[in-house]
Amino acid sequence: MNSGHENASSYFGLPIATATHMVAIFMVTIGIVLVINTYNSSPFNDYQIAMLVFAGVNIFMGPLVFVSVTKGWPTGLRLYSLLTCICMAFAGTALVFTIWSQLDVQSFLASYNWFDATRPEADQELNARFVLAVYSVGIIAYFAFLIFALFVVEQHRKYILAVPNSEEQI
Repeated sequence: MNSGHENASSYFGLPIATATHMVAIFMVTIGIVLVINTYNSSPFNDYQIAMLVFAGVNIFMGPLVFVSVTKGWPTGLRLYSLLTCICMAFAGTALVFTIWSQLDVQSFLASYNWFDATRPEADQELNARFVLAVYSVGIIAYFAFLIFALFVVEQHRKYILAVPNSEEQI
């Protein structure tokens, strides 16, 4: 089956298939980083379980894109787009909670058992605000990547659908 990328145009100087495969690699990498960070955090709680599920979805999305592009399956790319929208909603929710935590830093410190009675409270709050800012920047970067990835994958799906004998869109 024709994968639909032999005659496809380029995207920022890269063939569209290469750009789409790079999206797949980044999705798996993001998922693995999330798993490692989740296992290294303590104490283990319900939020980490949700994060592991989220990481698993990201890891699944990488091979889904790779196989769909290689085999010329627009339905697989459509599933990726749906999962991307779900990940965007999750990331948006996480960003809201991260920003909300800035309003009550003491609860944030207590929930992660980071509060240290031997250190000045102002220093701990400053460190917590820094951590929350880093989380926020990471979530915003992830969200921007998802928008870019969605655009690339949808463009590739359209190329596949334009090729005769490709599977029909659901």
